[in-house]
Amino acid sequence: IGTQMQLLAGLTFAKLIKESFPGIHVVVGGNIITRLQEDLVHHERFFTEVFDSAILYEGEHALLWLIEALNGQRLLASVPNLIYRDAAGLHRNPEVYTEKTQSLPLPDFDGMPLDRYFVPELIIPYLATRGCYWGRCTFCDHGQGYFDQYRGMPAQLVVDQIKSLRDKYQCRLNLV
Repeated sequence: IGTQMQLLAGLTFAKLIKESFPGIHVVVGGNIITRLQEDLVHHERFFTEVFDSAILYEGEHALLWLIEALNGQRLLASVPNLIYRDAAGLHRNPEVYTEKTQSLPLPDFDGMPLDRYFVPELIIPYLATRGCYWGRCTFCDHGQGYFDQYRGMPAQLVVDQIKSLRDKYQCRLNLV
């Protein structure tokens, strides 16, 4: 759940999944979840009625490690960036894992019905940086969603990855 505008819909969707499939572990994450972590730990009810765990900060590896924990391959207490509830109560794991941007694979949209998305032309999301290079704006809290502030990738790697995505998914490049 990335922003405040997505929060109500995201939590509603999570609750509907939880009610429809009570045996499924529902996890939430995203920038707004990270920014609300201090509030979430005071509302244990969310961890029973809406979702089972929350991944803070960046979640690529944390989600993989959570899946391993749910499959009995590691302990939940060993998963970085995680808040979860068990019989003993609510736990926020102290370790924070920051993704190594240059090591992350390209986004993979294979198998997704991209032609059914309600957009005038295909748009592929691509993230070349993490955090904010400035990080001093008093009106902005975007940087609070990252543990380490700004991390980028070499320009040539960004160009190569964008070309690869463009060629694979036949989409135009739109920069914002």
